[in-house]
Order: sequence, then structure tokens, then C-alpha cells
Amino acid sequence: MILGVYALFLQKDVSTLPALLTQLVEAKRNFIEYAPQLWFLPCLFFVIVFFSIIQRFVKNKVFIMVAVTTSMALTIFIPQNPVSYSPSLPYGLDSALYYIFWFALGFCIKGSFITYFNHNGVAQKTITTLCGAFALLCFFGLHHHYANALTEVIGGKAYVLVWTLPTLILFVACIPLAKQLANINAVRYLGSNTLFLCGCEAIAKTSFVAFIGIAGHSLNIGDEYYTVVYISVLMFILYKVKSSIDLNKSKY
Repeated sequence: MILGVYALFLQKDVSTLPALLTQLVEAKRNFIEYAPQLWFLPCLFFVIVFFSIIQRFVKNKVFIMVAVTTSMALTIFIPQNPVSYSPSLPYGLDSALYYIFWFALGFCIKGSFITYFNHNGVAQKTITTLCGAFALLCFFGLHHHYANALTEVIGGKAYVLVWTLPTLILFVACIPLAKQLANINAVRYLGSNTLFLCGCEAIAKTSFVAFIGIAGHSLNIGDEYYTVVYISVLMFILYKVKSSIDLNKSKY
């Protein structure tokens, strides 16, 4: 569907279709120009397959984390360039070996993590405040100097592995915002339909740009604020489309 929309709205030459179909069949992360986000689906599939295999032989959560951390490290240090930057295998196979760490981490800590941050004590407020301050540094690009200094001390590839810690900090920084957004029914509805969002995101983006062009306007996303507004509009459109589909399905 996305390829059809891409070819029609952007008026792609028919001679380019074989190359575009090859991208579809190979499903390499960062190599599907008309649906860059769909790498996530086959990658998630193989993450679950690999994680199920690990669980079959390893029951202890600590050893599971050791196994997936080792998997992540191998994808960083063995290739010439870390897989997180330069994936090469189809269907996100190498990316799955890298991102399985995050899947396993969520599996191992989700219960205690959610319980802990459901409390609104001094410790939780302090942690989220500090993490929020770090997120603001990253948002305004003020962390680059320290990040570059850390890279020089640790080394390029090792820095990729160490960056898991700042990623976790940024995740925690999103918790207060997520709690507020969770009170909005439309957001909760979209949250329960993330596969629909992932599948239709490229169609929504391409179509939205095309309709703006028909009206004689152009889309200019200058910075992060523009991006948030743009994505919010797309999310609202997809919400209306998906809710309409579900309403019609319930009628029949």
C-alpha cells in the first residue's frame, strides 16, 4: 500500500519500481526509502524469536541480561561499523541482535519499574527531575561537548555501548509526560493501536504533503517544535481514520 501511494503521489518513474520492490523484499533497516519505519516489524519479529530461544535455555533474569548485553556488544565491536549505525542484513536480523537488549530489559524490569514510578514520593520526583534536566540538555544540544569528550576517553565503538545509560535516562524523563498524556482517551486509543500507526505513518506523511501541495502550499519543518506540531496533526488524522474504521466494523 505504501509503495502504491509513494509511486502515485510522487510520480515515480515506472523504471524505478524494480529497485523499490527489491527494497521491500530485502527489508533492510534504513534502506526502504518510501517506508523507513517499517524495518521495525520484521526486526521485532526476530527479536521475539531470539528472545524466546534464550528463554528456553536461560531462566535466570540476570543471565538473560548478560546474554543480550553480549549480543549487543558483538553487533557493535565485530562489524567494521556498529550495527546501530550501519545495518546490513535483511529483515533487521543484525538489528534484532542489537535491539534485543531493550526488549529483554523491558521484560525483566517492567513489573518493578512500573510499580516504583507509580509512587509519587521524593525519590521518584528527584529522579524524574534530574532525568528531565538531562533531556533538556539533549533537546537544546548542550550535551554535545560532554558527549564528544566522553567519546574521546572511551573510544568510538565502546561509546555506542555506554550510550544505553543516557537512553534509559531519557526514557525515565518521558514518564511524567506519558502519565499526563495517558489521561487523554485519543492517546490511549492510539497507544493500543501502535501497529496501525507504524503501518500507516508513511502513507499519512506522503498524503498530507501531497494535499498541501494541491492547495498550493509547501511543508517546512524547521525545528523540533515544528516536528511536534506536524506529528500531532498526523496522529489526529490517523486517530480519526482508525476510529472510523473500528466504528464501521462494529456496525457490521
